[in-house]
Amino acid sequence: MEKTFRQIKRKLEEDIDVILVTIIAGKGSVPRGAGARMWLSRDGEMSGTIGGGNVEYQAAIKARELLERKRSFMTGYNLGQSDIADMGMVCGGQVQVLFQYLCKKDIPCMEAVIAQCGKAQDAWLLLHVTDADTWDMRVMTKEEAAGYKEYEEIIKLMKNKPAYLETGSGNYYIESLVETGIVYVFGGGHVAQELVPLLSHLGFPCFVTDDRREFASKERFPDAVETLVCDYNEIEEHIHIKSCDYVVIMTRGHQHDYEVQTRLLKYHPFYMGIMGSRNKIAYVSGRLLNDGYTKEEIGKCHMPIGTAIKAETPAEIAVSIAGELICKRAAGKLSG
Repeated sequence: MEKTFRQIKRKLEEDIDVILVTIIAGKGSVPRGAGARMWLSRDGEMSGTIGGGNVEYQAAIKARELLERKRSFMTGYNLGQSDIADMGMVCGGQVQVLFQYLCKKDIPCMEAVIAQCGKAQDAWLLLHVTDADTWDMRVMTKEEAAGYKEYEEIIKLMKNKPAYLETGSGNYYIESLVETGIVYVFGGGHVAQELVPLLSHLGFPCFVTDDRREFASKERFPDAVETLVCDYNEIEEHIHIKSCDYVVIMTRGHQHDYEVQTRLLKYHPFYMGIMGSRNKIAYVSGRLLNDGYTKEEIGKCHMPIGTAIKAETPAEIAVSIAGELICKRAAGKLSG
């Protein structure tokens, strides 16, 4: 999301109008769900996708028309037989699409979204859709939502997924600006150097921690949303792990790995993976059992970390870890 809004902001700063096309609701067999975006600018540039096929083609035509008229619009699309065949689907689906006309006056709104993207605090993109041509977009933090019953109810109803909701106070599209939980990477070695830029490209905000300053710097990890140098025995003083977060443990030593794992298990992160050989993992598992952790608790940890693709190099290991996180994220969305 952040990349999309940065691209749009640059266009608006050049005084080039843009139509932002967003799927705000979908049902049935659709290639992309709520939150999928693309944009088209008056100078002919286009970026992003709402799933391809005839729906995207028709949406692009509509967006160009709206650019000329300087209007916003909302409509639904049904996937036709050709779309279904192209995507290998048995049943069709429908998507609700919002076209937002953006011009120079909307730069502050773009900046507000960009400023919040990837941060650890809870925040949402909130669109109040009055009618097919009128919308109001704002960023809502948890603190701002507190005390406003209508917003608290909307956030509760969305169940951590993008949602279009029709309420007594109006129609809303809401989407979390923390697109996924933060990936806390403990250990800034060679694998982390390959992993962080890859995960960032895949939409996982990364927070890198090491007890050595040279291994947890912004210069070493320019793609990380934050870096931290601290003793692993003190991580709870600096980091608050939430149930939606990912924990990736790959410090320079077995003891440090063990310290991080035992300190963070009690927070029940969405994902916890530990890098190491099977012998090391067997040893660590036995040690955890002796310390009173149950087999169920230990079984929730991905040990060894990553999908089984016979990875050997740091880059290959990074790919295997990224694959596992993608799978875990997708499973979470489906079950949410």
